[in-house]
Amino acid sequence: MDWFFDPSLTLSERKARMHRWLLLASRVGDDTQVPRFNPAGQNAIATGQEWPEPRPTRNDSRVSTSLAQPSISSSISTPEYQKAACVDLPLETSLACRACRSGAQDDECRFRGFRLISPCLSGAIAAVSFPEPPSTTHSLSEDCAPLPHSEKIHVVAKLTAVAQLLLPALKPEIELFEHPGLLYQRPSAGFRTTCDKCLTSIFSGAWLCTCCGFESCLDCYSAVIRLPSDGGGDLSNACASDSHHFRPLARLTRQELISESNRMSAWLESFSGVPQDSSHVPCGDSQSMRNVEKNVITVTASDMTSERFASIWSHGAPFLVRDLASDPRLWSPQYFMDAFGPDACTVEDCQTGNMEDVTVSAFFKQFSKPSRKASLKLKDWPPTSAFEEVFPELYRDFARTVPAPEYVLRTGIFNLAAHFPELGVPPDLGPKMYNALASMPGSDTRGSTRLHSDIADAVNVMKYSSTADGAVWTIFAAEDSETLSTFLRTHVEGSQTDSTIDPIDGQQHYLTSSMLTTLREKTGLTWWEIVQRTNEAVFIPAGCPHQVLNRSHCVKIAIDFVSPQNIARCHHLTARFRAQNVGEKWKEDVLQLKTMAWHAWVALSH
Repeated sequence: MDWFFDPSLTLSERKARMHRWLLLASRVGDDTQVPRFNPAGQNAIATGQEWPEPRPTRNDSRVSTSLAQPSISSSISTPEYQKAACVDLPLETSLACRACRSGAQDDECRFRGFRLISPCLSGAIAAVSFPEPPSTTHSLSEDCAPLPHSEKIHVVAKLTAVAQLLLPALKPEIELFEHPGLLYQRPSAGFRTTCDKCLTSIFSGAWLCTCCGFESCLDCYSAVIRLPSDGGGDLSNACASDSHHFRPLARLTRQELISESNRMSAWLESFSGVPQDSSHVPCGDSQSMRNVEKNVITVTASDMTSERFASIWSHGAPFLVRDLASDPRLWSPQYFMDAFGPDACTVEDCQTGNMEDVTVSAFFKQFSKPSRKASLKLKDWPPTSAFEEVFPELYRDFARTVPAPEYVLRTGIFNLAAHFPELGVPPDLGPKMYNALASMPGSDTRGSTRLHSDIADAVNVMKYSSTADGAVWTIFAAEDSETLSTFLRTHVEGSQTDSTIDPIDGQQHYLTSSMLTTLREKTGLTWWEIVQRTNEAVFIPAGCPHQVLNRSHCVKIAIDFVSPQNIARCHHLTARFRAQNVGEKWKEDVLQLKTMAWHAWVALSH
């Protein structure tokens, strides 16, 4: 589709070609060439210049922990990239990065594979420096496979959503190059870079302390250089406030950013008036849909087409899909006891939050006990490993039966997360299992899942329920989050009013029936109430506060995804979490939305 970005075309000519392209996309077969993400060539950035080795993790067995032998022709060797952590080198403490000074096990050396060092013949480090920006620029990969003709029209909506998010974000990234002393670092495999101040992932530009490795995002830099000069007594932060130590750092070139910024501007300018989707499913008035237990959209699995999903999802409302297929041999408590019984797991008491280590068999045996003292749940299972690796049989059944797989699955063409390269650290969006006993009865129940909102879209599928009662979901509109938070702070006992963490984001509360009655009386808010049963899926848009109460013992599986319809909402949530992290660090940004959007743009527009 390079013709679209031809500078010789006028605006009207580009619009005319776009209309013709969309018309062809809806009529012709797979021979029409439209760009698509290519998993085999997913690293979007190539280079014409030699790069330093990617910064590895401490557990990378390929990393040499010793320096290369210095040249014997000189007392000081030619500068070379630092191949080991600062703590493993003969460095003065003042030359070590903040991670190596602190000895934190959950942090990585900031300078390995990035800083240049000059060792003496004696082995001591004589000098340190940083590489200059490359003299040649990147070229963006254009090795993209064609889309099936049925999916081509959706590329337009996807590119438009990404361009609307990224275009304003690229302006400060480009302006960073106006500062002198710019450093350049290639993105490192297996390493996610976050701001040391707000824990938000860093897309390209940042400010780096060349003394200790403290890295600040562009938004936090002005606040970082005002930190107390003594670092509050923390050696790892001791030099963070000396602004002369900070230099601008970029991971993409200026030419690259400007080129893509111009392409995004041209795309958005030419796109006005071009239809994005001709399908429409009447969903009713959005305000009336928010009445309790009324107008919950329900679709059978056999009727869930891609067009139907897109139309419903554009309203920003949750909905229910019924009559999903499932392998009857799988998902029962007995299946898990037989297949994974001796395995260790950690369960949580839904009422108290206390954790306990048990075996899988011991947990699932309680599904058949007539009486019990607690409501336990085994959530986010498996906690670290990929679901498809630990439970391949279960994953195949899930992937085969989940509604709207083109949006939901990691490989889905409409899932923006599908374009995240293996070069970085893709966000762990699941799937994960959520297994829980029925909630304890009584007016003081804390439910199975407390009130919270997710930074990405999600779908939750119930695979097993001990009775027909299933689970009850209470879901609020994303735009009602602020009103709901204010109510929790002022009317609900136990809210930490002095905390910078939002009571919804902190998952502090479960709203009982009496609390919900008070909420409606005080605020006028309404919400959706969805009863979920076996082989039913609940779709929850990003940012919608929700809570769950299991009426029976349940086995569920959930997966997060990033849809073009809700990318702006995901961005808003990232900013909200960042603001809270500035005051009280509590949640790292693992979604990396700007990086995800960048790779989606590159994969689809080239």
